[in-house]
Amino acid sequence: MIKLSEIDPMLLKVLQEANIPLNLDELIAENMEEFNEMYVKPYKMK
Repeated sequence: MIKLSEIDPMLLKVLQEANIPLNLDELIAENMEEFNEMYVKPYKMK
């Protein structure tokens, strides 16, 4: 799981200043499955 603390603080500041809503939990939940399919499974098969 990605934690806010692991995100580059400067990037976080830029995103906040740009008023991009940061609903990371939702974003991560939506993308975890796709991420697993694309990166984790192929990596485990090597």
